[in-house]
Amino acid sequence: MQKATGSTQGLHIGYNWEIEPTYIFGLELGVQKPSLNGSAVFPTDGQYKSADTTYESLQTAQMRLGRVFDNNLLYVTGGVAWARLQTRFINRYNNSNIINDPNGYLENTTTTRGYIFGFGIEHAFTDNLSIGCELSQTYLQAIQFDVSTQINAGEARNWIFEKVNPNLTLLKFAVNYRF
Repeated sequence: MQKATGSTQGLHIGYNWEIEPTYIFGLELGVQKPSLNGSAVFPTDGQYKSADTTYESLQTAQMRLGRVFDNNLLYVTGGVAWARLQTRFINRYNNSNIINDPNGYLENTTTTRGYIFGFGIEHAFTDNLSIGCELSQTYLQAIQFDVSTQINAGEARNWIFEKVNPNLTLLKFAVNYRF
């Protein structure tokens, strides 16, 4: 089980339509350059295995449905997400690498996709300026790759797979400008 921590910065662009004076429907595209790193360690007798995952990018396309109360907008959101991940697998036995690779570790960079949903609130200070907070959950496809042929001097004695479930819980803060 990997647990990622870190922060992210990004750019979101979207459009909201008013449905009656109190309801909002919107579309939003987001690109984020996260600095999120996850790691897991699997210690056993005389052996040490670890996996580190770095989120290189996260893109989203979301819909938003909300209700306006005075200068506040409460909304729910959902859509699709894509992430580019880099995973590094290390396998050591008695402090020496046993992965049959010049670096002593395996690396896999891949793109995975899934979906995102959440809810949030925005508060408008003027007709053009607002701040917001959103809590969202991103579920992405698990990534699995075979490392069995890279250990034991190239002999696949045991089937070994590295599997990463790159799901994220994000708390977003935003400053919004409306044109």
